[in-house]
Amino acid sequence: MRIAVLGGAGLMARVTLNDLQESPGVEKVLVADLHQEAAARAVAALGDLRFEAAAIDVRNVDATAALLKGYQVVINSTQYYFNLEVMRACLLAGAHYLDLGGLFHMTRKQVPLHDDFKKAGLLAMLGVGSTPGMTNVMARYAADRLEKVWSA
Repeated sequence: MRIAVLGGAGLMARVTLNDLQESPGVEKVLVADLHQEAAARAVAALGDLRFEAAAIDVRNVDATAALLKGYQVVINSTQYYFNLEVMRACLLAGAHYLDLGGLFHMTRKQVPLHDDFKKAGLLAMLGVGSTPGMTNVMARYAADRLEKVWSA
């Protein structure tokens, strides 16, 4: 699988890059960031020839789509206010989309793209960086240790 990580020089993205490095089936990873030098440092720190760095300004949807062409999955680790531009670029590139979250107001703007992704046969997952499932596990762990749990 070919995966692109946008905002790839950031701290959250670096954790993602480490996970991808250990994941089976990962053929190639594009680490793209506004600051190509920082992306190159992140790639160099991995020491893995499957990873390559590139510069990208995600505000340019067409250029982003061109860079993403041929990647099956895009993990958007940029600031949440770029989520719509990256989603649109993914649609143009034919890539599945994941982001780390977008706060309530951004998510409301992203949801209307659902039908476009569905029509294209693509998956768009919003907020995968927002403890998906983990908060439920922690709540259950705590509830199991209480005498009584009240629900509203």
